[in-house]
Amino acid sequence: MIKQSDLHVEELDGHNCLERTMSLGVKGAIVGALYGSAAAALTPPKPAPTPLILQALTIVKNSTLLVGGAASLFAGTTCAMAAIRGKDDYKNWAAGGAASGALIGISRKSWALGSGAAVALAAAAAAAKYTGAYKHPFREDRIYV
Repeated sequence: MIKQSDLHVEELDGHNCLERTMSLGVKGAIVGALYGSAAAALTPPKPAPTPLILQALTIVKNSTLLVGGAASLFAGTTCAMAAIRGKDDYKNWAAGGAASGALIGISRKSWALGSGAAVALAAAAAAAKYTGAYKHPFREDRIYV
């Protein structure tokens, strides 16, 4: 079994699909929980008989599942596409972004949101892979103090 520390950004997609999917899904769920916590704190409570803590936990749960699911679907789709196609290029990431965007639309029960998110996430993911911006997101030629 491969440890998490053995996986590198430079490693080609198409290998270790299960580990990548689970790792990115857990990281996405953590981000979703943080976002859900902030959204629950800023959302005014509904005038329902449901206790406020349950309303807040529902918001956190929904965002955790959505972001974690979208992240794991992205990782699984890109890895599967790379394994099937035998290439590690921007088309795999575009397919992963489109699948994640479609999941967002399905969860919100909105065809317009799903198609828009699929196109936007596919374009953003393909651009990130094509330019290599995901490897070095910050400039390395300057010293920031």
